Amino acid sequence: QGYEDLDAVLAAGRTEGRTEGLAAAVLAVLEARGVRITKAARERIEQCADAALLDRWVRRAAVVQKVGEMFEEG
Repeated sequence: QGYEDLDAVLAAGRTEGRTEGLAAAVLAVLEARGVRITKAARERIEQCADAALLDRWVRRAAVVQKVGEMFEEG
């Protein structure tokens, strides 16, 4: 992808690193709680590039009983 300058490259890297870390946190919380993670759910979490959404999922992962509940709106 074409970047305007080094700062743009660094910002993109920070954003990508943040979303990867949040996705890993979602999975870690679910795994630690013994919540079964389907292949589809794992892929959805790992492919998500929306930091705000991943942050919401981390919080939900702490309380849901099933992984599908984490994705529900509301």
